[in-house]
Amino acid sequence: MKRFNKVWPLLVILFFIYSCRSKHSKPLVGRVGDKNITLAEFSDIYRFNPNLAQIKNSKSAKKLLLNALIVEKLLAAMAERSGMMNRPMLKAYKNEFKREALIEKFWQNSIFSQIRITKKELRIAYRASKEKRVVRFLSFADSAQAWQVFHQLKKGTNFGILKDAGIDTITFESRLPAIRSQVFKMRLNQISPPVLEGGHYFILKLVDTVENIFRSKADLDQHRHKLEKILRLRKSYKVYRAYLHRHFKEAPYSINKTLFKRLVQLLDGQIFRKNKIYKDFFRADLEKNSALGAIWQKPIVHFKNGKQWTVKELLRRIEIAPYPIDFKKRGRFRMSMIAAVKHILDDELIAGEAQRLGLDKTDYVQAQQQMWMDYILSEMEKTCIWQGETNPEKRQKLLLKEMAPEIKKAKVYINYALLDTLSLSRTDMFVYKTNFPERYIAPALKPVLLPDSLLKK
Repeated sequence: MKRFNKVWPLLVILFFIYSCRSKHSKPLVGRVGDKNITLAEFSDIYRFNPNLAQIKNSKSAKKLLLNALIVEKLLAAMAERSGMMNRPMLKAYKNEFKREALIEKFWQNSIFSQIRITKKELRIAYRASKEKRVVRFLSFADSAQAWQVFHQLKKGTNFGILKDAGIDTITFESRLPAIRSQVFKMRLNQISPPVLEGGHYFILKLVDTVENIFRSKADLDQHRHKLEKILRLRKSYKVYRAYLHRHFKEAPYSINKTLFKRLVQLLDGQIFRKNKIYKDFFRADLEKNSALGAIWQKPIVHFKNGKQWTVKELLRRIEIAPYPIDFKKRGRFRMSMIAAVKHILDDELIAGEAQRLGLDKTDYVQAQQQMWMDYILSEMEKTCIWQGETNPEKRQKLLLKEMAPEIKKAKVYINYALLDTLSLSRTDMFVYKTNFPERYIAPALKPVLLPDSLLKK
């Protein structure tokens, strides 16, 4: 008993220290009111921000970015107080940012963590990276037509005399997985059967191989990180498909194909008319459009759990989702709509799986959602303040005038001990997220100069 009494005070101290560390385990660069500027948020915006490219001095760049984040947090708080979060579109964005963060966290925990790159795989990839393969190709929207031409070629038709035959160079890094896989298995002058890629069917003929004979261990080591990154990403899709096969034996959702076809035709007719392209129609208030009124509230997607989406819900998801819609031509528009809907429905599936695994409670998901919502809210608040003003200098004056009282009363804490010693590299360019082709890693905030009195140590 005496021995326990001696140890007891030490246990209390250790418990207190551990509790404090756990509570503040995520280092903060600063705090503006009740909004945190996390180290991860500051680092990502600093590293992937072309607006900082002209500021060569890292200390100045960090200061100006800190200014911009303080302004962003103050503007976001102003927008929240004005009730802006009650707008349906902002609620939709909040859910979307949470959904994307859940999906990213799911891939980190359940997919990427399972991938290992062997030395043999790395050597094969290195050899392939030293080759360029030149191909002639024919492209078809219709599978039957592609196979008909393929059989003509097998009977001796000259590939070169066919109309619309193109030429391209395929490398190990080419982002055409089906075509790349086929081309690197082909012999010289071999013609491939139709290969499906991006909604089109391609017939390929290998006409030349260009090989870089320079190879060495030093060269392999120099390219190791890049090659491993490519291999990891490619293997991740196989792991992902295997995960879906294990956990979802049946299709978890279905789409009314007849209604979807009608929807795309209606949109097509409104966007591509009178030899002009009306992109803004897709961003307009679709609910009031007479062409869509008849199907607006009809259910178009049915989930296995009983939930369903109307045409309205599906269009809203397409509007805010990080998947591009191609407005260049009718055919491209239709294919991009199909691809976007497939991605959106798969995202709903994986976000639900991530939620089931409790990933919504992780710091990463909560911080990502807050970072993007603060950015959206601050941009909308700026629009209200500027009221149509386009001159950059006048905008800056209007912004500082409106924010002066906010700046004076703001409770701003800056962790200078961390900020002054923080050493970060910069790409000075936009970088997209791995899982989303139209979402940047972080918002590209523009530098802001605030009164020095606000940032005094």
